[in-house]
Amino acid sequence: YVVGVSTFLSWNKSNSSSLKETDYKTRECSFKYKAIKTLEDEILACAQSSEESTISPCIVAPGVLYGNGEDKSPEGLFSYFRDAFLCKPVQFLESKGVLPSLHVMDLAKILFHIQSEFPESPYILATDSSKGDSKKIAEEVSKILGSGETKQLPLDSIDALTGKWGNLEAAMFNKPIELGYVNGLEAKGMKWECKDGLAVNAGRVCKEYT
Repeated sequence: YVVGVSTFLSWNKSNSSSLKETDYKTRECSFKYKAIKTLEDEILACAQSSEESTISPCIVAPGVLYGNGEDKSPEGLFSYFRDAFLCKPVQFLESKGVLPSLHVMDLAKILFHIQSEFPESPYILATDSSKGDSKKIAEEVSKILGSGETKQLPLDSIDALTGKWGNLEAAMFNKPIELGYVNGLEAKGMKWECKDGLAVNAGRVCKEYT
């Protein structure tokens, strides 16, 4: 088995009104994520590389990852927790819709289930059930960990364009994701850590940060 962990942003320019795992062959992305999509395709192609191939590939594309201390890369939400901890206004990018997200422990559990019982689908979209946008997440983190102050940044601001305060592509993402494989994991024994998302579980995630 070959399992690649990617990102939902390899779908960010798809034409469909909602994203479904079964549509992975027609997914499209912005130039920034072209190399990632190409690598995904190369992994998926392992299954067709020869008639005698015994390789079973699978791509897992999670939402923005959070939890267990926070990823310091521009792709994560580290700046929210850092600024709140320092009692500064938590700055966040204006959001076009719900921010797809997933706790890293839930990602680990999903990967465990994949290696325990390999799925039929070669492509899996993995997010929690959160309905919160960047604003709601910033407000909850700031309220629990900091001063309660937040500041929204326009998507055309210099800070947004340079990626200083979060992932611009994630903030602009506005397509609903229809989960397939992940929705069936509770019936197979998976116990979610943060099924309802970061905003609802901000108290727990802030403790993990500190």
